[in-house]
Amino acid sequence: MNAQPNIQPFQNKHRRSGVFWIAGAVLFIALCGGLTAPGGVRPARAQGTTPTFTPPTPSTCMYIQYAYVTETSVVVGVNNNTGSTTRLSRATLDWPSGLGGSGGDYVDYFRFGGAQFYNGNATVPPTSRNVSNSATYQITPGQTRDFTAAFGAVPLNRPLYGSFTATLNFRNGCSVSITVTREPPPSDCATVINAYLSGTSIYYVVYNNLGASTYFQSADLDWPDIPSPNRYVNYFRWGTDQFYGVNDYSPPTFATDPTPDYFAAGQTSFFMVNFGNAGTLEGDFKVSLNFSSCSTTHTFSRWVTVTPTPTATPTVTATTIPLAGASTVQFAALLLNAHDFGLDAQTIRGRVLGGGGPPYTVVISVEDPDGTIATYNQNVELDGTFELIPSETGNDNFGCDKEGIWETWFVVTDSVGGTATSSITSWAVNFPRSHGIP
Repeated sequence: MNAQPNIQPFQNKHRRSGVFWIAGAVLFIALCGGLTAPGGVRPARAQGTTPTFTPPTPSTCMYIQYAYVTETSVVVGVNNNTGSTTRLSRATLDWPSGLGGSGGDYVDYFRFGGAQFYNGNATVPPTSRNVSNSATYQITPGQTRDFTAAFGAVPLNRPLYGSFTATLNFRNGCSVSITVTREPPPSDCATVINAYLSGTSIYYVVYNNLGASTYFQSADLDWPDIPSPNRYVNYFRWGTDQFYGVNDYSPPTFATDPTPDYFAAGQTSFFMVNFGNAGTLEGDFKVSLNFSSCSTTHTFSRWVTVTPTPTATPTVTATTIPLAGASTVQFAALLLNAHDFGLDAQTIRGRVLGGGGPPYTVVISVEDPDGTIATYNQNVELDGTFELIPSETGNDNFGCDKEGIWETWFVVTDSVGGTATSSITSWAVNFPRSHGIP
């Protein structure tokens, strides 16, 4: 079944010039998805994949009501069926080792019921974290709260795939665990689910969706032969196993792994090629990866060429990846009219890449809790980043002058007129009430 957006309470703290403010419980809506709507029109929300399973029969301990994997997160909903309040004491997430490592995905943060207790950047699974004995992480009888593990550095053109196991320990002695899997489309062999350039290396991320284990045995790479600067293949790797290290100046390059690597069903790993005298890596890089039970091929294409126009004015075209973008906000929660209390209002930041390349322009849409949508035109820096600050909107209390849930998204246009729409990013605004005042 499809995952539904979760509405979760959480806490946030502002600190500025010796002034401390801790917001009470506020609503935070976790939303995701790639969109195609024009600026000023709310995009539809893409759904994550929810595996179908029957929850265990309620008992005297906690039990898991649902679990699913979205494009960038793992979510587990746990219910307190014990009859008494308890608190989370520890969380562990085991995740596919092939996702991590240098330049790969990483665990960005853990949250329970919207309250963040781990700030992440873990690149090697499993990831564990003890939780402070605080009422922030409690769960009352009959209540269901979400544990969320979010990943960073997930490529825009490839969501999370693989098997993820979450284990939650509570202070009443209860422990629950579940494994949830998100698979790419079926294949008769392991599938290359992403390929990307990092420095002078090309990575091919591979997922085993055969339904059975296999062994990686060899690789055959056909690559563009550039006479100058005398490019050569430096080495091959499967995961951390370097199995070829002879400088090869003439494509194609074939190498057999002398110690075939076990590749379990549902596991994610990667093949990597490193070039010496790489120069500008462009062209088609076609790899054939051979396993004990099958072979799979994938071509990584990268073109950065200068094409003369009829007026002999060169234009740069780049077609490495589709046009895409994502945004973040400075604060996940804000005090109502924060600027009036000497605190910062909201700032929206984002990044775009791909498509026809720069220069890019973006139209940022901001929807307040009443449903009113305002749009702002922003230029994008050469590195693909942009920022919208309160002073550019004419409102010192930008993003915090109404109480409730705010949302933002943007439409990016590239140099050749292509457009794409980002996912929705949300934040909450509230005003803590004094005791005795409703």
